[in-house]
Amino acid sequence: MEFGGKERLDAKITLLTNSSKGLIAFDNGSKIIFDGQKVHYSPDIPNEALVRFDAYTWAYFFLFPYKLSDTGTKWDNYENTEVDKLGYQTHKLTFEPGTGDAPDDWYVVYADKSNNLIEKVAYIVTVRGNKEDAEKDPHAIQYLDYVESNGIPIATKWVFWEWEAQQGLTNSIGNASLSEIGFITTKPDFFTPGSNFKSN
Repeated sequence: MEFGGKERLDAKITLLTNSSKGLIAFDNGSKIIFDGQKVHYSPDIPNEALVRFDAYTWAYFFLFPYKLSDTGTKWDNYENTEVDKLGYQTHKLTFEPGTGDAPDDWYVVYADKSNNLIEKVAYIVTVRGNKEDAEKDPHAIQYLDYVESNGIPIATKWVFWEWEAQQGLTNSIGNASLSEIGFITTKPDFFTPGSNFKSN
């Protein structure tokens, strides 16, 4: 994953399909392990200040197309005024209070009418601030190059954009590529943090 031409994340991510646990493993051997409540991480993690953000944001973006009916999700009609609006089913997703790590986040979801796959998602991130400030700088993620793994369509290319309600995607700000996607069986202690891990 890159933003502004600089590498932001290069890691192997393993998630339970119900999103209850996850593990991010970096090349240097450091790890982030999360379980929906706490985040545990190696003391040599590359960026300690962003541990909780990294734990939940990238996992949620990956699982997003498969979590649209989760408990606490609220759907409303959304008036899409963009030039290519006829090609999409577009709705706005919000959350019941107390849902997840950032219930004030919202998403505008664009599904391609030709295949029902999610192609674009506009969003705000409130986990490190407040809703009012986040709404001044909304972004979007574009899901591209879907491939099937065990019959499940998964986007292998993400493009991050600045976003405006009237114009949609404006300036590209980053991208990510996903590879070696597959389903595995984990051992019982796979998501157990090491004895020297920190937690928050």
